Amino acid sequence: SSHAGKDVNEKVLITTKLALSLSYTDIQEVWSMIQENIPHDAAHKANAEHVFLDLLTIASTNPCVKYICEMVKNQVIIGEPAAWIVANMIKSVKTPTEELIQELTTLLKHSTVQSVPGLKATVAMSLSELVHRACIDETSSVFNYPVGIFGKFCSKDSKVIKKD
Repeated sequence: SSHAGKDVNEKVLITTKLALSLSYTDIQEVWSMIQENIPHDAAHKANAEHVFLDLLTIASTNPCVKYICEMVKNQVIIGEPAAWIVANMIKSVKTPTEELIQELTTLLKHSTVQSVPGLKATVAMSLSELVHRACIDETSSVFNYPVGIFGKFCSKDSKVIKKD
């Protein structure tokens, strides 16, 4: 029914808002709880992991990005799911700080990403689009990110862009 759909949407919204407030340590703890408390049925555990990772990509805060980058580097997330998760995460970044762009650049250069052509292409394209939207394009950099609160996050002259 539409009421049930509304309840699910509301729960996803509430859970996503919660994910926005998680620190890196909190994220690690939730992942550990999923690993320890979900029955060892592979399908249930995989679903729980994917739902949690999807929530992190929607939130896409700096701790979420750092955690997902580590999961990819450590090959916890592999193959096509890794490409989808990373693409969604980068597309949803809320605060494209120079540190976050450096984290994503480090991910792109990592041997795990470099050794998988599809993942490498996905990270490279997604990162390029983010840098263009957040640092180079004067319109999107102002209207797509909370620069009124935090100031401009990066520019075409940022070290991380010129260096890497």
